[in-house]
Amino acid sequence: MDLVRSLLRAVSPLPDGDISDRINYCYSSTLLVILSAFISGWSFVGTPIQCWFPAYYKGWWIEYALDYCYVQNTYFLPFTELKPDNYWDIAEHIIPIPKNITEREDRLIGYYQWVPFVLALQAILFYLPVVIWRSVYSSTGIKVEAICETCNTKSNMASEDRSRNMQKIASFLAYERDIHDSFGGRVRHATSGRFLISSYIVIKLLYALNALLQFLIIKGMLGVESVWWGGKVFNNLIHGLEWPETGNFPRVTLCDFAVRVLGNLHRHTVQCVLMINMFNEKIFVFLWFWLLFIAFLSTASFLYWALTSLTNATGRKMVNNFIEKIEPSIVRSDRRRALVDEFVSEKLRPDGLFLLRLIQSNSGDIVTCELIATLWHKFISARIESEFAMNVLTTFSAGDARKLMAQVNGIRLASIREKAAPKHNGRRGDESDATRHTKAAHAFLFAMTLKTAMMLFLDTFLKGLKPQFDDDAIDRLNYYYTPMLLVIFALTLSAKQYVGQPIQCWIPAQFTGAWEQYSENYCFVQNTYFLPLTHYIPRDLEERENREIGYYQWVPFILGLQGILFYLPCLIWHLLNWQSGIAVKGIVMMSQDVSNMQSEKRSESVAVVATHLYDSIRTQRKLVRRGALTSLLQKGTYLTVLYLFVKFVYLVQAITQFVLLNRFLGTNYTLWGFEILRDLANGREWQESGHFPRVTMCDFDVRVLGNKHRHTVQCVLMINMFNEKVYLFLWWWLLIVIIATIGSFCYWLAMSLFKAQQYSFISQYLRVYDLLDGQGHTALEKFVHYSLRSDGVFLLRIVSANAGDLITTDIVAALWKMFLEEEKSRAVPPPALTGTAPKLDDVDHGFQEDLYDPKKDSID
Repeated sequence: MDLVRSLLRAVSPLPDGDISDRINYCYSSTLLVILSAFISGWSFVGTPIQCWFPAYYKGWWIEYALDYCYVQNTYFLPFTELKPDNYWDIAEHIIPIPKNITEREDRLIGYYQWVPFVLALQAILFYLPVVIWRSVYSSTGIKVEAICETCNTKSNMASEDRSRNMQKIASFLAYERDIHDSFGGRVRHATSGRFLISSYIVIKLLYALNALLQFLIIKGMLGVESVWWGGKVFNNLIHGLEWPETGNFPRVTLCDFAVRVLGNLHRHTVQCVLMINMFNEKIFVFLWFWLLFIAFLSTASFLYWALTSLTNATGRKMVNNFIEKIEPSIVRSDRRRALVDEFVSEKLRPDGLFLLRLIQSNSGDIVTCELIATLWHKFISARIESEFAMNVLTTFSAGDARKLMAQVNGIRLASIREKAAPKHNGRRGDESDATRHTKAAHAFLFAMTLKTAMMLFLDTFLKGLKPQFDDDAIDRLNYYYTPMLLVIFALTLSAKQYVGQPIQCWIPAQFTGAWEQYSENYCFVQNTYFLPLTHYIPRDLEERENREIGYYQWVPFILGLQGILFYLPCLIWHLLNWQSGIAVKGIVMMSQDVSNMQSEKRSESVAVVATHLYDSIRTQRKLVRRGALTSLLQKGTYLTVLYLFVKFVYLVQAITQFVLLNRFLGTNYTLWGFEILRDLANGREWQESGHFPRVTMCDFDVRVLGNKHRHTVQCVLMINMFNEKVYLFLWWWLLIVIIATIGSFCYWLAMSLFKAQQYSFISQYLRVYDLLDGQGHTALEKFVHYSLRSDGVFLLRIVSANAGDLITTDIVAALWKMFLEEEKSRAVPPPALTGTAPKLDDVDHGFQEDLYDPKKDSID
């Protein structure tokens, strides 16, 4: 167990690939390891097989036969040629056991022994491509993982830390490029600028081929005819065709074994029930659909990266879009556009473009923009220094040239120190033009590892399932408390079913102990049917089948699936909110941390949160590109729309689960919970209603001496006593969750759509410090509508809901002060730039442009 937990901790998602890679090597491998451990425990610790033995078999004979039949394989043979309508017609359609040994061997099924090992092999194959990928980029000296981690760290929330990290990455990339350029021979060829992207495309191909290979592995292990077997099995289950008719994962098989007695060979044939196949059916049908999804995703990801990497067009377009926001004058200058092309082809090269695209996919546009800005300014500074040096060498003497170059280097160093120095005066108008354009908010890519196993990994699941506090209490009711409740119920019922004795049957006196075990295992996996004690047992087999109840085997799996479905909206929220460029979770967590800090620390943390939020919202307007996503970002409504969508998904899935609950239980009641309570209040027990019956009937057939003997036994389902109470509670719980989610959705919809609510929300915090006088309504409207916008107000509501009004008041006050400072700087133009420090315009041979234009900085 400790080894498995260590493996699960080692397989953690890292930002050195895209989401498709992480689904392959992290989530798929983890899922397969969990399933392998679960099946291993049941196969080698539990009792995966039970057989019907002759009455004279002794205890050690039974143990020998059970072990032999499990390790040596069994074969499936249907009882009848077709499904009879009447009990008395069965004898006419019995299929005899073939006398030909070869025919029996052709029907052998032996995959159930291999299931844990094959699942473990599949997990290794899913993890293998990422091992190759990390070995490849480590051999080049380019630390892809470290670069992406630095861009995706929480320390980037403060502007000084973010600028320092971007400078560090830019310096590292420049250093690595210089080192590689100095190499020769094969190493120089391997690092010629396209090695990383070429290797990554090969890894992408390996992911796609591995997904297709997994289909063939399962097909070969199960011995099916087509790779589309999963769809056929699922279709059979939907239409009520079970294993006796289809032969898919049969529960009842035959086993032949020979024993030497006094020099003679005695051959025995026994009938066995494979309870393990009940799990295998559900696991492999799920895996088939999972592999189908993985194959489609991996193939699409491979084609995307392969087609977009044939040329530098995609990366060039991305860099152009970012540089246009950093230096808007580039659009109007052919010379500067040529510099951009040189920057892309000579400075970045294909591998650099690949790294930037990887950072963009993991950390968002704003961090990518700041990194490109840092690289761009280094490139421009180097070009200015180079051209200035050439002019000096052609004009002055060597001694004068060295003096002038020293002055230029001193100016350049002073400029860099000025940019890197933290600003403590709070004035935004004093920042340089480059700093104002490149300071941007950092986004976090939330990566949640699903750490759950229904039986063996409860502690791991509970550690992974925890409230995030970047939402409201109703969201946590949906994705945290409800899944935890469902998992606890699933584990409790699983323990009762697969560790205890979920069913006990009244066996005829002549039945041996082995017969009793066989009968109870068969009746549990094959379903039973409810029949009131006052009714005769019907002879019509179809009527018996119509009365079958088989949900009790599915209860733990359905509860686990419900828990996953309740968590999905939360996963959507965390996978998509980082694209706004705002660290939602980081803002809320820091706001919660500062609640009990000292005043100095509190003020510093409030300044960090407010600066990050203000800069992020400002930068969203600058990163304008075509598309629905960037349109929402520009308007400042991306987070608001996304959160409302997630709220709607919470509501839809809760209602869907409520409806499916009635369908799963197979009742005729629309309001099932009310009706059950009414039945209990009126003293109407399960004997009359048939809801969760404790006593049922079970039919099973046994081959004895070539004849088919049919037995009908009466069984007590103790597990249904728990099922009744669990599902009655869940019905009312889901109803409460639906009502609460509807109320929360309507509340957030109203707060987001009505501007008056936004103005009222912000003004109440400004009035606490008397920051809003009677004449400040116009400024307040401009602050809310143009500066904060919908996303800013939404985030302040989230902070207020999770960290309290006290810290929210301080953040709003800090944001208001920043807004007034910016408005003041807009009213008074800054002084003209001096010609002391070299600028990009020097490269453009005299082209000059006033960098300050009030129209450019006017609020949209």
